[in-house]
Amino acid sequence: MHFISVDWGTSSFRARLVDRSKRKIIQTISSLEGCKILARSAPVKEIDREQFFTVFLAEKLLKLGEEAVNRNSLCPIIISGMASSAIGLRNLPYAKAPCWLSPEALLVDSNLSLPAPFEGSRVLLVSGLSSSDNVMRGEECELLGLIDLLAIPNDGRTRHVVLPGTHSKQVALAGHRLLSFRTYMTGELFELISKHSVLSVTLNQDSAPLRDSDQREIEDRCLESIIAGLGLSSLFHIRARHLLEDCCGDQAKYALSVLLIGLELAALAQQTAANSSAVIIAGSTTISDIYVRLARRLLPAADLTVIQSTILDATVVRGHQLILDYLASPQARQRD
Repeated sequence: MHFISVDWGTSSFRARLVDRSKRKIIQTISSLEGCKILARSAPVKEIDREQFFTVFLAEKLLKLGEEAVNRNSLCPIIISGMASSAIGLRNLPYAKAPCWLSPEALLVDSNLSLPAPFEGSRVLLVSGLSSSDNVMRGEECELLGLIDLLAIPNDGRTRHVVLPGTHSKQVALAGHRLLSFRTYMTGELFELISKHSVLSVTLNQDSAPLRDSDQREIEDRCLESIIAGLGLSSLFHIRARHLLEDCCGDQAKYALSVLLIGLELAALAQQTAANSSAVIIAGSTTISDIYVRLARRLLPAADLTVIQSTILDATVVRGHQLILDYLASPQARQRD
């Protein structure tokens, strides 16, 4: 038995065909066609927008191959991320946090259908979580899978999970219970500053390759500014160093990354200053390397765990499978 796992975020789309019994990803397709991109050309009316997104989705899923569209065993399709938002397929209400990170705590819409050749397939759209002052969509499934794959015990111990991305999340867990979370526009700010600010010329000029010694010097300078409360002021220093010292290109990009990620992690350091909390960093290899380097300097007493990319790739898929398993269980049928 197979299922299709769809992780549809703000800036990217990823679908995987999964062997349910073996917990093995058979085929993956991905693109930069996130919900933000599609929303720009989607119809305004909700019913027309939903049709626009479902047609796009069906065309994408065809690329998963014959097993994904085998009519003798229609694959269930489970979708999470920004697809359940106002810029996505259907705008769903949030489940409420604080909450237990378990399938039964999440809201799942099963009243969806796709065009041929996926008509008849069960389509599930997972909503996100909201607290009194914050929201997430997609990370709830990632966290659900992360807890299972890392075998995190439900021991009540406080753990802080850092999920880098367009809108980075810092999530406080107590065992399997989500206590609170914060959102940082780290990735989006990097994109906006790189493309639309006075720093864009500096950041996009050719330069010599970045050396290890350059990285350390940039980190020292930027972290010193952040600790002194001058992080925002240091953004313009990137431009000034270009004009005065011809520091541009890769060096400037690294300085911008360190400043934005450093500001984010400095906020976490303030929360965990009174104790040596467990901190888990789960992000793509390139960006998580910077998070790890800075975390070791800003959170020296933390019990730091770095998630390998092979585990990270499987977290959403595992979260989706746990939801499917729960919905097929007697407990879920009793709730219905």
